[in-house]
Amino acid sequence: GRDLPAVARHPQALRDYMTGGSYAVPHPKVPKHDIVVLSDVFLSQKYRDTCGQTGTDPGSAELSWLEWTLYQARLAGKTVTLAMHIPPGIDAYSSSRNNACPLKVTSFWQDAYARRFLALIARYKDQVRIAFAGHTHMDDFRIIADANGTPLLATRITPSVTPLFGNNPAFTVLLYSRTDASVADYATFYLSNLAKVAPGVAPQWTREYAFKAVYQAQGYDAASLAGLAKRLRTDDTARASFLRYFAVEGKSAINESNWTVYACAQLANASAVIAV
Repeated sequence: GRDLPAVARHPQALRDYMTGGSYAVPHPKVPKHDIVVLSDVFLSQKYRDTCGQTGTDPGSAELSWLEWTLYQARLAGKTVTLAMHIPPGIDAYSSSRNNACPLKVTSFWQDAYARRFLALIARYKDQVRIAFAGHTHMDDFRIIADANGTPLLATRITPSVTPLFGNNPAFTVLLYSRTDASVADYATFYLSNLAKVAPGVAPQWTREYAFKAVYQAQGYDAASLAGLAKRLRTDDTARASFLRYFAVEGKSAINESNWTVYACAQLANASAVIAV
């Protein structure tokens, strides 16, 4: 409770967190809007049960919790922002070793969970406004679409404050509506003097870029990002910006030979291709 005061103020959220790590709390500024935090480590391809609890399925339990939470939100006339650690969809870094997307890919999540999640997003598309994830440490995004290709949900993959994978430390500041929580724009700030930081040397946080100014986008939503993803494949200037900002001015894993895999991952649903 002391470490999570925003959760502790809501008894149901605290009980949910203590049970499975997921919870929902009211947005502090937007009326009738909840922040839903999904503990999706159980959904990962790499998750292994090391507790000896044979016959249990924590991933399925977490998705059941999410389904119930979204159902309750609909009944109450609420919308939600979804926060996760691992984004849904394709792991572009691992898949780039095959360089064959979308024929063979590595999914972040186990396929059965990914399919169930996509079905939930389609069912509750009017409730889930936007999603946020991390995990890759890079500046990226994913689009979830329905079977007809209509964009349903944008997932912002936020760069990390740790430089473990060659990125510069970074964080994102959002410009959002206090009426409906829609995101109009964001700016990324990064540690521009990482190599010089030492005792007695203050860190310098510098604005790297603002989304709308760089990509001439109308806003940060599923339709806008789907359009951007397609434009990145043909617009050399936009793609150069994306490649520059992907690792936050750091060492990027993307190059000319594997770029198509990263582009594919932005739009393709992992459950629609063959996971390896």
